[in-house]
Amino acid sequence: MLGCADSRVPLELLFDAGLGDLFVVRSAGNTVFTSAIGSLEYAVAHLGIGLIIVLGHERCGPGADAINGGRSAT
Repeated sequence: MLGCADSRVPLELLFDAGLGDLFVVRSAGNTVFTSAIGSLEYAVAHLGIGLIIVLGHERCGPGADAINGGRSAT
């Protein structure tokens, strides 16, 4: 799962999963960078992960900045 670095969004609680049940990569605004891609590739190739979910949330500051060309929407 690729999720936002915002720790107020606990993905384990959203999916009723225990700690360690999900393979989670977090980044600001769900942006994908080389090491995040590598981590997700590792999960698919070596851990048997069959589905990657990209999960965003409302009022994401980095996401809004990216959409607005680096200018904060607030």
